Formats: sequence, structure tokens, C-alpha cells
Amino acid sequence: MSTKTADRIKAMRERASALAPQPPAAAPAEAAPAPTPEGDLAAVSAHFGAALDQLVRNRAVQQIPVGQIAPDLRTLPSST
Repeated sequence: MSTKTADRIKAMRERASALAPQPPAAAPAEAAPAPTPEGDLAAVSAHFGAALDQLVRNRAVQQIPVGQIAPDLRTLPSST
């Protein structure tokens, strides 16, 4: 086999090994802290800025999977 071909094969094997699935990283020893209303407000403020502070103050902020959000059928155009 020529040197050029061998170098290409070696490079392809290196790229393939880099793309191989990696074992998951070790989980942190500490569990995530329980959510608190103050922490929720801080998270919302960090994400959206201070504009929503008054809107979410004294309200529970929850994270839910996107698949559990149903469209409001009243806002969809009719199919007639």
C-alpha cells in the first residue's frame, strides 16, 4: 500500500474513533437543589431580563416538557 493511501486510512480511522459514542460523564455527587420561588424568579429574570419580574412575582414557575403543551385550538385558523 502506498504511503499516501495509508495516511488517508489512518486519518479516516482517527476521525471515526473521534465520532464513536463516548461514555457518559460521571454524575455530580450533589443533587440539584430543590426549586424555590426566589430561585424561579431569578431564573426567569436571567433568561428574559427584568421586564418579566412584575409578571411572575408571587407566581409559581414550572418547567414542563414541550410535548405536554397543547395548542389553543381557538387561535388556529378554521379549515373551512
